Formats: sequence, structure tokens, C-alpha cells
Amino acid sequence: MKTYSWFVPPAPPADDPARLHPARWSSGNRVVRDMVGAYPGVLVLHILSYLIGTGISAFVPVVVGMIVDGLVGEEKFNAWWLFAVLVGIFIIQFIGEATGDGLATASVRRVTHNAQQHLSSGVLRRGAGAMSPGTVLNTIDADANTVGRYRELLSFPLMAIGYAAGAMVAMWSVSPWISLAIPASALIIALFAAWTAGPVTRVSLKRRAAEADVAGLATDASQGIRTVKGLGAGATVAERFHSETAKAKRLMLTHLRVEVWLGFARFCVAWLCNLAIVGLSAWMTLRGEITPGQLTSVALLVPPALDMAGFAFGDLASGWGRAVASGQRIEQLHHAGDDAAGPEPTDTPVPGAGLWILEPAERSYATAAAWAQRADVLFPPHTVNVFEGTIADNVNPRGDVPEDVVKQALAAAHCQDILRRLGGIDAGGELPDAPLGEAGLNLSGGQRQRVALARALAADSDVLILDDPTTGLDSVTQADVVAAVAALRADKTTVVITGNAAWQHAGTELEVA
Repeated sequence: MKTYSWFVPPAPPADDPARLHPARWSSGNRVVRDMVGAYPGVLVLHILSYLIGTGISAFVPVVVGMIVDGLVGEEKFNAWWLFAVLVGIFIIQFIGEATGDGLATASVRRVTHNAQQHLSSGVLRRGAGAMSPGTVLNTIDADANTVGRYRELLSFPLMAIGYAAGAMVAMWSVSPWISLAIPASALIIALFAAWTAGPVTRVSLKRRAAEADVAGLATDASQGIRTVKGLGAGATVAERFHSETAKAKRLMLTHLRVEVWLGFARFCVAWLCNLAIVGLSAWMTLRGEITPGQLTSVALLVPPALDMAGFAFGDLASGWGRAVASGQRIEQLHHAGDDAAGPEPTDTPVPGAGLWILEPAERSYATAAAWAQRADVLFPPHTVNVFEGTIADNVNPRGDVPEDVVKQALAAAHCQDILRRLGGIDAGGELPDAPLGEAGLNLSGGQRQRVALARALAADSDVLILDDPTTGLDSVTQADVVAAVAALRADKTTVVITGNAAWQHAGTELEVA
């Protein structure tokens, strides 16, 4: 609907003070509260839309009763104005609920996106500590979605609250005692549902940890599948994977059992509240305090309101347990790199233009890490990362490098055979658009290493530090790459940490303190 299109602009504003506040993420509870409370103006409109849209629907039985009583009791009763009231109620209900649905969906997407962007940038800046890549991926994807979607879970409880409030107002003319019993019963149901959130949180945390272990193992195994096969460890990895999945399955079934039994308990509480109110109404009918028709109205209006509250608050409590469990994992990832010690300062200045060689020693890596804090220094990790997409997507991921520079980098990294395998450069000079596969699995280990080297060369930084960039290449290809890199970056500083003879012969050894 147009009523919420203003909240989903094509480009989110750079200055967005209503978004998340990660500085407050000190626990799972605080993560959930911050993500739920983000964009408070939208949250208030979301709440009001549901309260008004659903609350007014509770008056439909009252209006219908007035129409029936009028048609039965009066010969010349004009019911058209009451039909008009019904139409007005339906229109307001539709607008309220549709606006609430739209705002809920849009806010979930925007809040989840903000959280995922923050976590991803944090991993890039500070690392992920001892977390495996699979655990990091699972936390950024599944856990952020779980917490973000909790805003959507608010919709059903808001509808229940609105309907219960409408029922309370509608029942006031029947009996103030019955009217007041409705919010009192809803409060009892809500408090019991809140109490059940504790067990759900505990079992959800164990389940999410087990599922993350499975995802992490699968991710790590798929990335190192060639190494696993080379070591003949396929059976061992498969056995461990089956063990982890069996553990996750057991915890999932435990989680479901807890959810089912607690859901049944919440339903019983709602049933007892319904029994108490209907019993009170029947007693008042026998005493002549309310009419049989009013008793019928109570029986038709109150049980649906409290049953809805039972289911809604149950979903809210279960969702809170899952969200807090995911929030704890988000908080752990958010603070994962806080304790990582920064690089020690170095007295060794960055050398001038040319090819420089550092021996693969601890002091060399410490010096390179210190140099890498400068804005003009690029120090890519030794671990090769190739992403799904084309070769241009991998070498020029941001699309801001001129095409001729990209081609020079590919040539220097000796990627001609890769280009031919992917279809070759067409008559118009365009790079091939064949996909490299997930994590570059369509390429060999040496080919992936050369693509990663081409990416580093295409960045064209003033100072480039490489960590043994040609370990997977044969001696002939390695010699060609060394010569091409030295020529391409003759007027810039290139530092290579390696014990390889080809690099040592082409460059100048550099001593560091």
C-alpha cells in the first residue's frame, strides 16, 4: 500500500539516527529490544494500525445484534444506517490491518538488513575471533533473520489486544464485571506466556548452537573439499557431519516437545479463563442480572477474544525465546573481535618503489600487519577467497576499476588459460561472463590463487603486501607471474613475504627489526 511506501526508499539515507544502536548490544535481550525498537515512529504506527483495525471489528457482533433486534422487534425498522456502519467498520478494519501488515513486513526487511550490514562490516574490520566461517555465516543470516522477524510476531498479539479491548468496551453495556474480567483474563494469559519464555529460550539456544555447528562444518568442508579428498578424510568428515546432524535433530525434537507442551499449557489457561467468564455470565443470567440474549453475546464474543490471546501470547513468548537465543549469538559475534590485539607498531619504514622480499618469519608478518594500518597499503589474506559470479565480478567486485587495468591484472596473474576456459574475450573486448561457481569450485586451486592475485593487482594500491601468492603454481607459471608482477608494479611498492627462490631472485631482500 502507498501508506507505507515512504518507509522503503530506493536508497536508505546515509544519516539514519532511528536505526540500530549496536553500542547497547551487551546481551541477547538487549539485541532483541534494540532491533524491535528501531524506527520507533514506524513501530508506534504499526501498533496503532492493528489496535484500531482489529479493535473496531469487535463491534460487528453488537451491530449485527442491533440489526436483528430491530428487524424482529419493529415493523418499520430502518436498518440501512446500521448496514452503513458495518461497511465503515469493515473499511477501517481493512485499512488498519493492511497498513499494519505492510509496516511489519517493511520494517522486518529494513531492520534485518541493517543488522546484517553491521555484523558483516564488523567481521571485515575486526575479524570473527575463534568463530568458524560457517558459524559467522549462520549468525549473520539465520540469527539476524530470527531476531528481525520478531517484529512481525507482534502483529498477532496486537490483533488479540485490539480485539480484547473492543470486546471489553462492547461488553460494558452488558455487565461491567464481565467487561473487566476480559482484560484481567488476558493479563493472566500474558503473564503465564511470559513465564514459559524461559524454557523456550534455553532449549532454543542449544538448538541454534547445534544448527550453527552443522552449518559451519558443512561450509568448512565444502570450501576444503579438495584437501579433504586429497587426505582421504572423506569418510571421517562424513561421520562427523552425521554425528552433528543427529545431535541437531535431537535438540530440534526436544525443542518441539517443549513448544507443544507449553502451548498446551497456555491453551489450558485460556480455557479456564473462558470457563470462569462464561460461568459468571450464566450465574448472572440465573439471577436475572443479564438476559439470555446477552449471555449468548458473551458466549459468542469472549471465548474467541481469549482464545486469540492465548495463541497470540504463546507465539510471542516462543518467538521471544528463539529471538533471545539468536540475539545472544549476534552479541557474541558483535564482540568477537574486541579482544583481538592490534598490531604492534614498527620502526621499520615502508620501502620505496620496487619489489621487496621479506622472509616468512613472525617479525615479518608483524611488520606487514603494522604497515597494513595505513590507508595506502593493501595486505590481502593468504587464504584464497573466490566468490560466485563472473571473473570480472571477482577481480573488480565494486566495478570501479577501468577495464584495461582489470585486463592488465589478469595478464600479470597469468589468467589467460582461465579466460579461455570460460569462453575467452569476445570480439568486442568483453571479458567472459561464464560463472566461476560457488566459492570458485569450477576452478582448480592454482587458478583460484591466480584470480585472487589478479584482484589484488587490480586494486592498484600504492603499497601491496602479498603473502606467498604463488604457492599453488608450477615453476614455469610461477616464473612468468613473478616477472609480470614486477613489471606491472615497477613504479609502486610491492612487498612479498616468501621463501620462494623465484621471488627472491627477482626482488630485493628487506630486513625488518
